Amino acid sequence: AHVINFVQNDHTIVHDYTEISNNNLTDSNNVFTLTNGTTGGVDANTNAYWELDNALTDSSGNSHTVTNPSSKVTFSTSAKIGTHCASFNGTNAYLSLSDDAHFDLSGKIWTIDLYVKITSLSVDQPIYYQTTASDNDSFKIYVTSGGAVTLLIKASASAVVTLATAAATVKTGSWYHIEVSQNNTAYYIFVNGSLSAYTTDAQYPANYTGDILIGKGSANYFSGLMDNIRVSVGVIRHTSTFTPPTTTYYTTASTSI
Repeated sequence: AHVINFVQNDHTIVHDYTEISNNNLTDSNNVFTLTNGTTGGVDANTNAYWELDNALTDSSGNSHTVTNPSSKVTFSTSAKIGTHCASFNGTNAYLSLSDDAHFDLSGKIWTIDLYVKITSLSVDQPIYYQTTASDNDSFKIYVTSGGAVTLLIKASASAVVTLATAAATVKTGSWYHIEVSQNNTAYYIFVNGSLSAYTTDAQYPANYTGDILIGKGSANYFSGLMDNIRVSVGVIRHTSTFTPPTTTYYTTASTSI
């Protein structure tokens, strides 16, 4: 079976399937299986996936479209993946989503990953934030003004889990892939595929009930670009060095020919 590129009159490749596969008749039914999807990454554990490719829709299949209060978040063509990414002005732009069981991290196994490009580190840069009633009981992923990627979990106004990379891990003006995860008592922060911080702690996130905020914390707003945000629950994506995605995550599907 040959998989052929379809090319328009202007020579633009519409479907780029560049494999050539031969059915060598070793299967008793002479069935050739074509797998669709180059990177995978959207599976049963993907509870939300925002490509932010000129849209706020959720590509996980769970319909968690984020809202854009007062339309302050705009789209930029300076994307890391795809054609567009979300642009945050650092003063009043953020994305929000009502709480849902899909965002309950209290099961102690989860992964949140995305690309960020920060334009200012004058204050801490909030990435992902959720509370119940106030910041006293909260979950936050952010980059400090010193450039440290940080996970902070608070309970009754006390920090119960704090994990941070070295200062200046993130600098302004460059894209960084950030992945923060928990596997029971183990917490990880990866930056550009390298393990940058690790700890063990018996404490864990609560089942928060407030809105999920992207680009807004208890006091500050994110300044810069975000792209390709994925929330996975029930799976830890990595525990050692990996290559960050260079294309959109896909649902892996197979077609028998």
